[in-house]
Amino acid sequence: MSGNKTTQGSKSYIGLRDLVYAKLLEDVKGSLPVYGPVKSLAPAKTASINPNSSSSTEYADDGILDVFDSNGAYTVSFTTAGIDDEVLADLLGAKYEDGGTEYHKDRRSPFVAVGYKSKKADGTFAYMWLLKGKFNNINREHNTQEDSITPQGNTLEGTFIDRDSDGLFKHVLNTAKAPEETIENYFKNVYGAATESDEDTTP
Repeated sequence: MSGNKTTQGSKSYIGLRDLVYAKLLEDVKGSLPVYGPVKSLAPAKTASINPNSSSSTEYADDGILDVFDSNGAYTVSFTTAGIDDEVLADLLGAKYEDGGTEYHKDRRSPFVAVGYKSKKADGTFAYMWLLKGKFNNINREHNTQEDSITPQGNTLEGTFIDRDSDGLFKHVLNTAKAPEETIENYFKNVYGAATESDEDTTP
């Protein structure tokens, strides 16, 4: 066995950090999507992305002829160590003013993109953007303080879908193979979105 062989576990994900978000302002097929500024979301503890997919098998001539796959929406949840009230209001379509937040029955959560970094066992990172989704709820626990303190986190739950503009759901950047400039600029704007220079250009 060669001594240069990379071990199977060296690329496993072992970390999560730098959770950010940006509001999706425009998403039209054939045009670049437009987002608001990228903002810090909250200190990240866990992330879960579960696809709602299905497949069907076509049989012919006494055997399997083809398999058809269908990718639907993705159920996404993030657990954070604490989330600012103003940020939460921004994500859930609530009204924040002077330290107070109003959650109206007819509020509507905006579409957003969410980005984060996940460290690998070999010391490199995967940078990720989930490009279009809505958060519809937050789960919180409030417990009385006891002799031993147990931090109480917040879990944001939402549904993410493909962008209309280009059909993308997610983008992942392997920092071990990407150019330095791409790595440095990755979270300055949402992946694939129009920049100020794009918006100022007239046909």
